[in-house]
Formats: sequence, structure tokens, C-alpha cells
Amino acid sequence: MADEKETPTGFRPCVDEGYEVNSMGVVRNSKTGRVLKRSMINGYPSVSLGGGREYLVHRLVALAWLPPPDDPAKIHVNHGDKTNCDVSNLEWTTPAENTQHPRNTGLIAKTEEQQSSQSTRRATPSSASQ
Repeated sequence: MADEKETPTGFRPCVDEGYEVNSMGVVRNSKTGRVLKRSMINGYPSVSLGGGREYLVHRLVALAWLPPPDDPAKIHVNHGDKTNCDVSNLEWTTPAENTQHPRNTGLIAKTEEQQSSQSTRRATPSSASQ
């Protein structure tokens, strides 16, 4: 969809006919101009398009505003703010990159190795208790 023309109002067509999204994540009905109410799914804003199907807003923005990925990919929300659906905060990534990003940026403070090492230390009796 990224190759489709932007409307004069700054909106582009969504995945579902009859809806459009701007680069900041505002989704509206293209006929009435009514802005859709958002709900949340796992901390991510979502909207219900025709037929009651829920769509994550950041994914709608990426599909409309970012060049399509070469391979099937995930959309990555930069800076760890799941509610910021602005196109400048989004990028396509591989599933592996999407999983690694929170560790690289400190959004997940402990790696699995650190957690595993702490679990092992808790399971090992200390010399003080012997």
C-alpha cells in the first residue's frame, strides 16, 4: 500500500477498503471522516475495521507509509513506546531482530542468561546454611 497516493488530507488507504490512516496513526472512515476509537491489545493501540476485525495501528501505519519489506517481516516500534504509532517511530525488521531489539536497547534489563544464572544461584545451597 505504500505506493498508493496520499490523499490531499494526509491520509492513505488502509488494508480494509473504506478506511484510511495518516502518518501519525489516526485511522478514520474514508467516507464519513469519522476517526475510529482505539482500544489496546497487549499495550499496542488497535482499531476495529469493517467486520469487527481488530488491527494494530502501528501495523496499519507501516503498511500504508513504509516501503514494503523484501521478506515477511515484523514491524518494529522504536524507543520502546508501544503507543507511539508515528511512521518515524516504525521500521520493518526480521522476527529475530524484533526479539533482540529490547535486549540491545536495555528495554529488557536482564538477558535470559542473567536470569538463568540467578536461578542457578538460588537453587545452590550456600555455605552459610551447611
